[in-house]
Amino acid sequence: TARLGAHMYRAIDPVVLSLAVSQEWRLSRDFAGGTLEPGNVLTLRPQVNFAVNQRVTLSGGVSWQRRAGDRFDGAAISVSSHQTGLSLGLGLLAGERSTVFLDTQISTSGDRSANLSLEWLYRF
Repeated sequence: TARLGAHMYRAIDPVVLSLAVSQEWRLSRDFAGGTLEPGNVLTLRPQVNFAVNQRVTLSGGVSWQRRAGDRFDGAAISVSSHQTGLSLGLGLLAGERSTVFLDTQISTSGDRSANLSLEWLYRF
């Protein structure tokens, strides 16, 4: 698998607008006596971050993903699919070099899934 992406942003204090774009190419592989060609994936994630104060940032955005159908020995075994989602998050400045992020992502179409992540960023 190979992935190429870009993250662009524009700061208009106290708001930061951003867009993350990525394309993932999935290479074919031998599987069960044949060749499996997994579908490629395109993802777009626009987001808005709002600095409440020097220590707290709120974030929110949407995501859109298109996955091409899979093929096995040239025959389609799944169709292309789209998935959309909503993300909401909170960033807290915990110290001079430490930031904690709490983020949730909820699927609004496609599969029924949600996740909650906690990330700690420490700058050396």
